[in-house]
Amino acid sequence: MDEWRASVAPYIREVVESGAYPHFARRVVEARDPSFTEQFTFGLGRILDGISAC
Repeated sequence: MDEWRASVAPYIREVVESGAYPHFARRVVEARDPSFTEQFTFGLGRILDGISAC
């Protein structure tokens, strides 16, 4: 995830600073990083959803 963020950061910064997408910019600026527990719980839920769909 850190590699992906580092690779897209310049583009996101450019989009936010352009002012062309104010709603997107607000979401980016106000976003918070989920905790490890939140990330794990979300990911586990998706895996279990996939298994139950089979």
